[in-house]
Amino acid sequence: MNTAFYIAKRYLFAKKSTNAINIISAISVLGVFVGSAALIIILSVFNGFEETVLKMFNTITPQIIIQPAKGKTFNPDTAYFKSLKTNKDVFSYTEVLSENALIWYNEKQVPALVKGVSNDFLKNKSLDTVMVDGFFVLQNDKGQPNAVIGSALQAYLGVNVSDPFSQLQIYSPKKGVQASSINPLDDFTVMNIAPSGVFEVQQEFDNIMMVPLSFARELLGEENNISAIEINVNEGV
Repeated sequence: MNTAFYIAKRYLFAKKSTNAINIISAISVLGVFVGSAALIIILSVFNGFEETVLKMFNTITPQIIIQPAKGKTFNPDTAYFKSLKTNKDVFSYTEVLSENALIWYNEKQVPALVKGVSNDFLKNKSLDTVMVDGFFVLQNDKGQPNAVIGSALQAYLGVNVSDPFSQLQIYSPKKGVQASSINPLDDFTVMNIAPSGVFEVQQEFDNIMMVPLSFARELLGEENNISAIEINVNEGV
């Protein structure tokens, strides 16, 4: 019999249950058991939490993203991109136009990333899983544009998406216009949009305002170019 095992057995299972070594050994075994159990539980919780975060993260991030190597925008009106858009393996082909802007609401202001997306973005059926208030709707039944904002924006500005009169005011510098010292507001394009919902994923995404691509084009004065193309492929590809 292994010497170490023999000694351990002798002291753990000695006939005198009041033996001090027995008591200390029992406490040690119990401590190891409790510590191991707690560690397993904590790791399981974090593993489940990580899976949840990844699912939420993947809800609004594409499998493939195409961005310009130089500059902020590019023209997608090429034969290559047209063929890519109609490729049978492509599930969604979303054109994106994004830029930083200043958001005003009820006398509060905050810089945020305004992200305009084309209709294919809404093909993602998991969008509802990241909503904490309202709905992921970028256009109301009257054809008017809506904005879906991140929870960080909502918390800072105190936006009430349930209020039908809520309007977010967006300020974006006019493209190709030099600064005016007479009236600085002349240097900005100012547009209003109603919020329809609030999403929450993680901090780096919760400072984003999602709007229709057409709205972003008008706000940024960009008729043709886009910032990125986001692609998701069909299952099994």
